[in-house]
Amino acid sequence: MTGSHKKHFKNLIYLLPFFLVPSSSLIVPKTNKTRENGEDPAVHVKEYSTALINVSWVDAERTIIHSDVSETGRFSNAGASTVSGILAIAHSEVDLSQPDIDTQFGCIAPLYFTNRKFDDGAPIIALLKRGGCVFDKKVENAEAAGAVGIIIYNDKEEEQLRTIAVSYNRIPVVFTYDWKGKQLVDLVEEEKTVFLSLEEGSHCQQDDGNSSDFFTCVRTKNYPGMDTVNSQVYTFTKDTSVMQEEEMEHSWAIVLVSISFLILIMISLGWLLFYHVQRIRAMNAKDAWERKGEKQAKRALNSVKLVVVDEIEKEGEKECMVCLDTLQKGEEVRCLPCDHTFHRKCIDDWLLSRRKCPLCNLNIVQYFGLEDGLDTDMESDQSDTIQQFASE
Repeated sequence: MTGSHKKHFKNLIYLLPFFLVPSSSLIVPKTNKTRENGEDPAVHVKEYSTALINVSWVDAERTIIHSDVSETGRFSNAGASTVSGILAIAHSEVDLSQPDIDTQFGCIAPLYFTNRKFDDGAPIIALLKRGGCVFDKKVENAEAAGAVGIIIYNDKEEEQLRTIAVSYNRIPVVFTYDWKGKQLVDLVEEEKTVFLSLEEGSHCQQDDGNSSDFFTCVRTKNYPGMDTVNSQVYTFTKDTSVMQEEEMEHSWAIVLVSISFLILIMISLGWLLFYHVQRIRAMNAKDAWERKGEKQAKRALNSVKLVVVDEIEKEGEKECMVCLDTLQKGEEVRCLPCDHTFHRKCIDDWLLSRRKCPLCNLNIVQYFGLEDGLDTDMESDQSDTIQQFASE
């Protein structure tokens, strides 16, 4: 890079803060709210403003400008203002008698800025760490050192930002997360020239109709990369961690109820499946038992004597007890081993389905020895199963 190029590049660096902010002024006060107790790090407010933190730095080797915009800060109770400048870490002079004290608290005047690559007339935004003293002391020391704005980052990891109390309202003060402050510290310690602007992102006001934990926020400025659809008005709570815990408990309750419901459905489906399988098995067993019994009955019928009415000499058996009709000459009849006589067509259908004499219950299959003991046990078990499911 030639000398003329370096000169133009240096001028570009000096002019860059004025392109980052729409207003040409460095500090434009917007509100002048009533101040709370200056020693209280977090105050109860009915309205507050979030802060858009616009960070830009230049890659000197490739002459590329990097930029990052996020709504990750909250203005103090002194109100929201628009300011831009070069970010610098403010620290106190090292006390050799107390080397363990963190000098980035900014509690001991005078304060010094880490990076002095810029001219003395360039606006500076001081970066301080929470702790060590009240916020008023930090703001007083930073303003005395020449800062036009202050960013105080949390000294512990918390999910929710709070509104800090300061009595000085001449320069804007923004409170941000621990992780955000560490990101800014890393950029400055890498010896990069970091340009930073602060402006109001949303204005939040406590709801009158809801509980004191709910705020309605109206977006006052959109930034690149955000979803602008339905983002102008939204609801916010003071204690997000409590709300997340309640939502998590509610989610677990829903999961447990859903799992219990699914288990009941699975048990019901399993019972129905078992019931229908048993019914199918019982029906198949009944059909097999009836087919086997019919086959045995046919074999027994072949052993039953078949005669014609003319050959019957006993006058007392002139009537078929199945159809109750008188036996006519020339009709075929069967004489069972128990000496009971019936029409052939009547007794054959009866014995095929029942296998017993309708008068004395003589089992013709057992009489002719066509049913062994195993078949009898199987028939008894099948009959019990069939009767059980038939009763259901």
